Amino acid sequence: MPSFAELTNEFLDAEFEESPVRASGLGLTEYDERLDDLSETAFERRRVADTEWLE
Repeated sequence: MPSFAELTNEFLDAEFEESPVRASGLGLTEYDERLDDLSETAFERRRVADTEWLE
């Protein structure tokens, strides 16, 4: 079973990939040149990923 720290890192890595604007706002400069994907496809992808995370 993964530790809490491992789960947290996995979750945050996925969140920052999906929301580079948020990541940049938190000071992570590796995301500075990217914008969030606000397409319908991206919203559906995030919905599915969030549902899987909660299972």
